[in-house]
Amino acid sequence: MELSLILTTIIYVLLIIFILLLIILVFKIFPVIKQINILIDDVNKKTKSLNPIFNVVESVGNTVTKVGETITNSLSNVVNLFSRKEK
Repeated sequence: MELSLILTTIIYVLLIIFILLLIILVFKIFPVIKQINILIDDVNKKTKSLNPIFNVVESVGNTVTKVGETITNSLSNVVNLFSRKEK
């Protein structure tokens, strides 16, 4: 037997073993992927349930901002009135 034939045979055997190991690995990974998908779906469901809370917080924040702007504008107008009277 030639050396090239022996090396080629060894490479083919190693490739077959490698492919078989990859197939086994893929079958072992499928249940893990399924569990990850279930976990992601659960997280998405819980996130969607929190959306109303974030909407309320955003609404309160907007209201506080508007009230603050109104108070600031009112005080600014009062200060402007006093500064005009002094001139």
